[in-house]
Amino acid sequence: MINGKISNLILSRLKKDDIVIDIGGGRYPWFRANYILDKRAFDKRVGKTDIDEKVGGEEHFSRETWVSRDFYELPWPFEDKFFDFSLCTDTLEDLRDPIAICKEIQRVSKAGYISTPTRAAESKIGVSEHSKSNKLQGYFHHRWFVEIIDAKLVFKMKTPLLYQNRRWLIDEIGQSALNYFWEDSFDYEEQYLAGHKEALKDFESFYYKHKKWLALIKTDRFDGLYQHNHWPKSWGSQPDFLEMDNYIGNGGNRMIKGFVNRFFRS
Repeated sequence: MINGKISNLILSRLKKDDIVIDIGGGRYPWFRANYILDKRAFDKRVGKTDIDEKVGGEEHFSRETWVSRDFYELPWPFEDKFFDFSLCTDTLEDLRDPIAICKEIQRVSKAGYISTPTRAAESKIGVSEHSKSNKLQGYFHHRWFVEIIDAKLVFKMKTPLLYQNRRWLIDEIGQSALNYFWEDSFDYEEQYLAGHKEALKDFESFYYKHKKWLALIKTDRFDGLYQHNHWPKSWGSQPDFLEMDNYIGNGGNRMIKGFVNRFFRS
């Protein structure tokens, strides 16, 4: 689910009559969504997304606009570009075939927001809140590392091999949520790693890339904003996604955010 700051950011881009769908929001649906698409039934939702107290929380969806459906019952029952905006948060990393769902998201919506845990979050031990899995890296039930590479949403299989090769585990996350805003269309792909050598090389590559990024966001250079975030150029300057991140994390990550906030607020 999204936090209040991301919620406000999306609201700032929406018009009053825009039609919005929350894809995969059955547990905590976003209050502004007119439609919800999820296998979970309307009566099984836990509650609406936690949002900033300054924002009204009136739900725009209803039992009639709640579509209880398996994602892979394709195509979805909507016309092309039916929705002005779609959001899909904390969902694609779970699915067996996120590529098919990315394709369908583009078909039914004109613009949107996609969020997953960053690869750094999926590469750190102890991020899970569950006692039975908090000694594993990332979230045990997630199938994919998700990255933004050259403005493309890239999926790589998440394997237990990282846990066995702990030298490539991440100690400091820096940013927990990947934020991918798009308009008209977006690029996506699966990068397949065929064997142990390719996977280990990929772990090593990301480890040093992330280490460089951590150093970068402690400076007054804002290039680091693009590693975990995508924002259409036509929408203007990219927001401060680091300040909007919802990670509470360890002291090291709070220290990083302290550096970032001082630079952005100066």
